[in-house]
Amino acid sequence: MENSNGLHDFVNYLDDEDVYSSLEKYWMDIFFMWLHQENIEGSDWICPYYNTTFSNGKK
Repeated sequence: MENSNGLHDFVNYLDDEDVYSSLEKYWMDIFFMWLHQENIEGSDWICPYYNTTFSNGKK
């Protein structure tokens, strides 16, 4: 999800399940990239820590 500036565009994350999933993945990628930069073992972390799906499988 990129806008015309080449930046990530997650404006509609509350209305679009695909955008929400992309935003969730983006934050997870940023988190693990930071762990890697700090030489912290990623397997020590539970990620995602919470479940963002409803019982019917929708986000």
